[in-house]
This record gives sequence, structure tokens and C-alpha cells, in this order.
Amino acid sequence: PDAQTPQPAKTLTPVYLQKDNLSTGKLRNLIEQVFKKIQTLADTGVETEVLPQPILDKYAFPSWIQSLISVHFPTDQSSLPSLQEQTHPGQLRLAFEELLVQQIRLLRHRKRIRQCRAPVIPAAPHLHKPFLQALPFSLTRAQQQTYAEIAADLAKAQPMLRLLQGDVGSGKTVVAAMALLAVIAQDQQCAFMAPTEVLAEQHFSNLSAWLAPLHIVPLFLSASLPPKTKQQRLQAIADGEAKLVIGTHALFQQKVRFKQLGLLIIDEQQRFGVKQRQALAAKATHADHMPHQLTMTATP
Repeated sequence: PDAQTPQPAKTLTPVYLQKDNLSTGKLRNLIEQVFKKIQTLADTGVETEVLPQPILDKYAFPSWIQSLISVHFPTDQSSLPSLQEQTHPGQLRLAFEELLVQQIRLLRHRKRIRQCRAPVIPAAPHLHKPFLQALPFSLTRAQQQTYAEIAADLAKAQPMLRLLQGDVGSGKTVVAAMALLAVIAQDQQCAFMAPTEVLAEQHFSNLSAWLAPLHIVPLFLSASLPPKTKQQRLQAIADGEAKLVIGTHALFQQKVRFKQLGLLIIDEQQRFGVKQRQALAAKATHADHMPHQLTMTATP
């Protein structure tokens, strides 16, 4: 062929979604540079494989570098259908590795939590009985069973990490109210967080009405409060005067300090980030102590 005739590329040209001001061409160049450095490390004997050989053999996975090549620099036209269907061995291997790392992180996090201590919260019949009698309805058998499981967790010295799932209107909040009453009975504080101010106000209204016969007054906290009011409520939380604090994202802000946080309740937990939930849980009094956590959702 003529010297002026463009030669066909050795690999297919990857097209990446543009991110911010980073064009697909620039992103492609950066990925090529990173891959060349990885390849150089591998050529000099640096170990780049993270999966053990038995796993690679069992699932017929290619090596890590080969997987990257197949995804970013595919050369075989016949592999396009499997790449488009995300069934290519390289894609499967990278997905497997990502899930494996996630599971390891979860196991490490669970191990760390089990090493922490939480306040032991026994049953509180002196609060539960009048609370249930004052309600305009009776708990269903499912609600009673659910709370019995929560109570068993609260009675342990290990932090509870429980998800309460149920359809909208199924009565999750009243079950959570039973749990927070047991915590308050032990002179501990409870934080009840909702993703929006409207939902937080709804919880505040319901719980205020339910707890009024017990002379328990919730405290509401949101970013929209006047500065003076907010400061007064922050002080009540820090002093331990406020036993039940209901609010929005404002609850995990740095200025919020709990004296003795025993239970964290998060409604619509999927609408909060992991770090946001951890920031609120970290407000326990001591570094080696964690509050019990109850997350609620209507989303399966």
C-alpha cells in the first residue's frame, strides 16, 4: 500500500462517555498511559494479579492484564457480541473481582462492628404498656413479632444493625417507636433521621402525638431553623436533655453532639449515602462504642 494510505488500527477504538471537561479522546489517552505503566510493572516482575490461581482456573478467568486489554483494547471482532452482552470472560473476571472486594470490605466492617460495644437495652414494660394502651389501634401480629426480634438485638452488648422493610403505611414507625422507648428508658438518646424535611415533620407530628401521654417531647432539628433556635436545640442534644431528636441531614452535621446516643433510626435509608449514615453513627460517646442502628425502607 501507498505510504500515505492510513493503516488500520491494531485495536478497536474505545469510546468513553464524556465526564465534565474530559473528552473521550483525552480519557482514552490517559487510560493508555496508565495501562503502559501497569504493563511495565508486570514486565519487571511486579505482581499484578490479585486472584489466586485456583479461582482463575475454576472459572476460566483471564489474567487481570488480559482482562483490561479485552475491555479497553479489544482486537478480535468476534468478541464484540460478548462484550456488548457483558459476557466476555474479561468482563466477568473484572466484575467478579469487584464483587469479591466489596464482600471483603463488608466482612471487615462487620468484624470491626462486632468488636465494638453497644448499650444493653432491656425491655421497658413500664413505658410500652401505657404507650400501647394510648394508641388508637392495636399492633398486628407481624408488628409484635418484628419488635420482639428488635428487642432481642437491643438486649445484646453488640451493636444492632437491622433493616425494617415494609410497604408504605404498614406500620414501621410504630415498631421503631417501641424500640426508641426502650432506649429512652435507659436514659439513652435516640436520633431519628429522614431524608426530607416534609417526612421528618411527619414523623415528628406522629411521634409527638403518640408519646404525649408518656410526657416525652421529641426535639426537631433541620437546616431551616433560625440560628438562635438551632443553637438552643444543639445545646439540649449535647446536654442529653433531648432524648429523642428527629430531623433531616442536619443530624449528622459536625456541630451536632450527642451526650449518650443509644439508637439511630434512619427512614428511607437508601436515600442516604453510606458515609452519611456512618457519620451519624460515629456520634456515639466513645470511639469503641457504637449505637444500635435500625434502618427502615419501603423499597425491597
